[in-house]
Amino acid sequence: IGDVLEEKVRDLIEEAREKNRELREKAASTAEDEDLIEVKRYTLQKPNEVLVRLKVDHSGFSTLNNQRFGAKFVGEVANPSDILLFHRRRQTSDTPSVSKSSKSRQSAISNNSEPIPPEDLAEIN
Repeated sequence: IGDVLEEKVRDLIEEAREKNRELREKAASTAEDEDLIEVKRYTLQKPNEVLVRLKVDHSGFSTLNNQRFGAKFVGEVANPSDILLFHRRRQTSDTPSVSKSSKSRQSAISNNSEPIPPEDLAEIN
């Protein structure tokens, strides 16, 4: 599984770098066309490092160590320790689950057709 995730992350890195190149070329051509004076407010410290996050459903297998996995991509990504985001898919059942407290409230509401006076509520609390 680690090899498959590593390959997918490498693909995402290459895709992000390609989009970065396209955006930079487009911005440079726009600036040349309009004869804009280049004023740099912000500069990228490490323009080759991209942000990559991959959400992984780990139902059925154990998670990988994020630190160890990210160590393979130091210098390539800006967030090496946060590349993988593990989650488990919630198990869905045919009937919607209702908590015990909401069941008891529903039964209390159905049993009492009359509203409860405020004094009685204070005593209950």
